[in-house]
Amino acid sequence: MTVEAAHAPRHVLEDELLRVEIAPALGATITSIRHRPSGAELLWRNPRFNLPASQAESGVDLWLRAGAGGWQLVLPNGGTECTYQGVSHGFHGEAGLQSWRARAGVRRLALSTELSTLPLSLTRTVTLAAPGVLRTDTTVLNTGADPVEFMWGEHIGFGGDLLDDPHLELSCSSADITADDEYHAASNPLTAGARSRWPHADGPDGPVDLRRPRPGSSSLAYLSNVEQPITVTAPGLGVAVAMRWSSTFPYVWLWTELGGEQGPPWFGKARAIGVEPFTSWPSQGLTKVAEKSGTQLRVPAGEGITGWVKTTVSETERTVP
Repeated sequence: MTVEAAHAPRHVLEDELLRVEIAPALGATITSIRHRPSGAELLWRNPRFNLPASQAESGVDLWLRAGAGGWQLVLPNGGTECTYQGVSHGFHGEAGLQSWRARAGVRRLALSTELSTLPLSLTRTVTLAAPGVLRTDTTVLNTGADPVEFMWGEHIGFGGDLLDDPHLELSCSSADITADDEYHAASNPLTAGARSRWPHADGPDGPVDLRRPRPGSSSLAYLSNVEQPITVTAPGLGVAVAMRWSSTFPYVWLWTELGGEQGPPWFGKARAIGVEPFTSWPSQGLTKVAEKSGTQLRVPAGEGITGWVKTTVSETERTVP
């Protein structure tokens, strides 16, 4: 089913538990995941979406103005705009900004596009695989004559009614934590570049429990050696979202923006928790990824790489304080 929405039509997938909206013209973004029994929206809305362009617009401004929020594809660059191997890449790359072709099936949407910055052909399916189970399967094919290096991430931003629960909790059995070394927001509670073990990150004012994101904070960290799943539970809603992903993504970017950034670009208006499977880190663009971690992908000519992410939404015992 297709519905008209502001700025771009959405394709809708539905089952007993979920209503999912995908916008092919907005980078194949999953703009909404709604839990039907409660009516709760689970994804974030970008408060800067579709604002008028400014004369001082940067790469990140373009991404924020053009992106609706929700679950976005980040490829072939992640984070800061840069020039890498002679190619200019915008903030978070072009895949999440351009229009994709779409073909609808039963509880399934098939999408495809080609990039202009690199010779990459992308195919992606979004499927309601079972009641409450949403899965993306993506293939990236190098159609050029030379190897191609790039980054790929699934920018999954939780928000909406989910973040209205003051007892929201993130759970994970085990992970290594590295705080971003260039994230200097005044409301960031993490020590830049510090390494620790889940669930506590190092902070200048003492350990920070990442299971319970702090209201009014803004932070970015990278998880590795993650024992899946990562689960986001809102006991007040009686809803839990468990995430699993393929080995294509060895890292998870954990981004929180809970009204902490009072300056640009958010001015205190953004409320999101990003749990983002990624091939590479940090969120500083391909050039610095190659320098700092060497985790960029390298795909030979004529070959491809695949990856999947699965979210399972379940109902839990509802606890109201």
